[in-house]
Amino acid sequence: MAGSDTTATAVQSTLLAIISNPPVYGKLWAEIDTAVAHSLVSLPIQNNEAARLRYLSACVLEGLRKHPPVAQLRERMAPPEGDYIHGFRIPGGTCIGFNTWGLQMNKIFGEDPAIFRPERWLIDDVECLSSMHRTLDLVFGHGSTRCLGTPIAMTELNKIIFEVCHHFVRPAIGRGWTDGEVALKALRHHDNRSTATPKEYLLRDLLPGRL
Repeated sequence: MAGSDTTATAVQSTLLAIISNPPVYGKLWAEIDTAVAHSLVSLPIQNNEAARLRYLSACVLEGLRKHPPVAQLRERMAPPEGDYIHGFRIPGGTCIGFNTWGLQMNKIFGEDPAIFRPERWLIDDVECLSSMHRTLDLVFGHGSTRCLGTPIAMTELNKIIFEVCHHFVRPAIGRGWTDGEVALKALRHHDNRSTATPKEYLLRDLLPGRL
């Protein structure tokens, strides 16, 4: 199936970014657990339900931004008469492409584009959000060669990350924490264990007795 490899790459990189960041990990747990506890979602979750989980959606968008699954230049050829881009003359017949990874480091995403921070997508500035979404959309290409499977890929990302976190991550804790305590403990562990690597953090603090 077309897009299977790129979607799998996006799922893996996004999950890695989430579990490597305890504060993000805790917030996502809390949102998922709350949604399940209050019967706000079906099991398995439906795409329209996943879209209403704001922090989950922010994690998916940030995962795609931080680790675009496609890196080719997606070249276009300038028309015979040439063209101008930001005042620069492009001779006719010149192949022009863009660096997907470089574009996602644009200052439109704030002063810390190198950091995985889903909160950047939870702002109220409509104009800024619109610019961010337009820039992120370039991950899927543009124009006549834009990926036709984009809606399917986004559905898969939302549903898979929700299901993995719900069925495989949260039960491993097994300590009876409330939703708020999950996020708070993750934040406290992050503050107190800032010198630990993500792997050490997960094995030592999140999975006691599971090894």
